[in-house]
Amino acid sequence: MICLGANSYSPTATVSGTFDPMLVRWSDQDDRTNWVPSVSSTSGEVVLTDGTKIIGGLRSRNAIHIWTDNAMWTMQFTGPPFTFRFTPVGTNCGMIAPHAAVDYNGISYWMGYDNFYKYDGQVRVLDCTVRRFIFDRLNTKYKAKVYTGVNSEFKEIIWLYASDESNVTECDSYVIFSPENNYWTYGTGVFTTFADKEVFGNTITTGVSINADGSSTGNNKLFNNEPADYYTENNRTITSFVESADFDIEDGNQILFMNKLIPDFDLNTGKLRVKVITKKYPESSEEITKEFDITQQTDKINFRARGRQAKIRVSCSSQGASWQWGSVRLGFQGDGQR
Repeated sequence: MICLGANSYSPTATVSGTFDPMLVRWSDQDDRTNWVPSVSSTSGEVVLTDGTKIIGGLRSRNAIHIWTDNAMWTMQFTGPPFTFRFTPVGTNCGMIAPHAAVDYNGISYWMGYDNFYKYDGQVRVLDCTVRRFIFDRLNTKYKAKVYTGVNSEFKEIIWLYASDESNVTECDSYVIFSPENNYWTYGTGVFTTFADKEVFGNTITTGVSINADGSSTGNNKLFNNEPADYYTENNRTITSFVESADFDIEDGNQILFMNKLIPDFDLNTGKLRVKVITKKYPESSEEITKEFDITQQTDKINFRARGRQAKIRVSCSSQGASWQWGSVRLGFQGDGQR
């Protein structure tokens, strides 16, 4: 048994000595009631440095990973006489909450105070395309409630957090990272904890139930997520969309002219809607094409749009629809001002 942040051993105290938030203490290997360090037991304790308190730990490949509020350590079993070896592997990479780290295929991923990180033998900052948005919204008053989970069905890591919206005291938002495909996405929801389907038959979460108008009922619930072939929300249509980032040519120094889009999609029923959004200048208002319908019979879409920046938005609000969007082939070229 291992304690992260504990009372130190004291031969004169009945139970233990002074509490130390940077102390790692473990019991004897064969007797978890024996916490007295001695030559006849494997019990022991070590005080970590680089930080003010231990935030959390995680069992990973070949070691236990431990985070303080400023650093990361590995704890490896070495046997007698010291039992464990502690090695600092990174600084200025502390973890934000006790449940903000997860192991994915032997690599640890965690949320820090202003960045996302991974450890694969070396601490690395994840290149997060939505980092500024997430940390600007994060309610630091409730940062300890950040919760991380793995969704093995979609090969994703999800962080749940409380936003800075008024009256929010529990996790109401999420950010997702795909280690396999290296994409980020974010949104709002009702989940507060997350357990992968490896333990249960399906992904299980806790959260607050929602009324038909979208408001909270205030009742805590246990949710069975992602049931097979279930695409409705209490018999209501789920509206979904995906929107690209802005793209341009020659860093926006030349006008972009577009006239054709060839969609790549998978749709079981209903239709998709697509539109192209352009800007002439970074701070100018957006110009939006009409929304075009995409069905299973759609080969291409003809349109005309100009701008220095452009992005594409695809949405679906068809009842019972399940869809995926792939690569886009877009007909475009440089154009003049007129």
